[in-house]
Amino acid sequence: MQHLALDGVVALRPFDAASDRQAIVDAGDDESRRWLGPESSDPAPTYCIEVEGTMVGWIDIDGDQPWLHPGEGNLGYCIFPGHRRHGYAARAVRLMASFRQAARLRWALLVIDVANAASLGVARASGARLRSDRELLEFPTSVLYGIELSQG
Repeated sequence: MQHLALDGVVALRPFDAASDRQAIVDAGDDESRRWLGPESSDPAPTYCIEVEGTMVGWIDIDGDQPWLHPGEGNLGYCIFPGHRRHGYAARAVRLMASFRQAARLRWALLVIDVANAASLGVARASGARLRSDRELLEFPTSVLYGIELSQG
């Protein structure tokens, strides 16, 4: 399958419903449910994250959330158990930011619960900046980080 972005370790490739959906469902665990909520039985993320040809997680960006401003997208990701804490999520976020201009988004926003130390580390490692100018009443225990997306 064709990769859209590579950084020498992590590759992003388009999600393929036929081959990826069940693997994503099967990879759900207590940690992912804690931070992302109950997994969908019909996931459809934007991209799969691969390392050495193995899918290690997924990453998604969408502009459909009612709390988003024009030009913003909500960025979410999940690294599967056994592949966490290797820096793959931060690499995937940086890759996404380097080429994600197709949807005409200017900012990828990461909504992170203040108790989620791993994702706070991902935000910092990916170059995302704390957006203290924005308050999200919908997520009272979360902070908002933003990463500017490449414009072509």
